[in-house]
Amino acid sequence: MDRLIEPSELLSSDYYLKGIENILRDFNSQVTAAAAHASYEDINIECDSLLTNELTKQLFKSGWLSTVHDPGNGMVTIVVNVHESILRERWNSTK
Repeated sequence: MDRLIEPSELLSSDYYLKGIENILRDFNSQVTAAAAHASYEDINIECDSLLTNELTKQLFKSGWLSTVHDPGNGMVTIVVNVHESILRERWNSTK
């Protein structure tokens, strides 16, 4: 490696999008594995607070209900309520 990556590059390059994609891919793996065992418990996503807005937006667009817990240390926990999301989808499909 011939130079260090600058902090601004992390937000304006593929690193940011790849981070989002990796987290969402991991979420998909967790939720499908849980569904295979008929387990609909909440799934926690721990990430840097800089990623929160994009992650919650992507989750919401896909129909997932979530809340964000921010202890103020730069990291957040996004709690995805799997059971409530499924119930909401069923409710919306019967309208």
